[in-house]
Amino acid sequence: MIDPSILSEARDEASLVQVRTRYSDQPQSCFPIEVERDLVLFLTLDAGFHLDGMRVLRPRDLVECTSPHPHAKFVEEALRLRGEDEIELPALSIESMVTLLETSIQHLPVVGFYRDEIEPGVSRQGRVMEVDEQRALVLEVDDDALWASEPTIMKIEDLTRVDLGGARLEAFYLVAGEPD
Repeated sequence: MIDPSILSEARDEASLVQVRTRYSDQPQSCFPIEVERDLVLFLTLDAGFHLDGMRVLRPRDLVECTSPHPHAKFVEEALRLRGEDEIELPALSIESMVTLLETSIQHLPVVGFYRDEIEPGVSRQGRVMEVDEQRALVLEVDDDALWASEPTIMKIEDLTRVDLGGARLEAFYLVAGEPD
């Protein structure tokens, strides 16, 4: 686990960082937006240096953080020139995974879920229907953008990462439309 003060300092300075989790060898370029004891909310970048949604990770899963990012000046200037340096984010709470999912119901039609300790590297996506302290009821949308007929129960304790917004999840929603 990395020192959370590194992320808090980067958040306060609006600095780009590079993080890696214990579940992936690939580093992620991102801006820390909110830092809590159990969760961190990042604004992520795609390979073309465009902002691409948000990602919530557990600090205990972070094994590496480079701050500032090795190419921060370039990336931040590219974002500025594209007009992507000032964006409005949905009001999400990361006080806990439960509050994150509760607030996502109001703002995001499709959310990405990872349970890396159970299904390493597998991404699931769907609409959060209901949440309590132990579980989330999620109507999943499959990789062909077809809504499931019944919701899936996901244990809160099993969630290692949650993706919010971004081009991939937007594409699922655009193709799948509203569930029946």
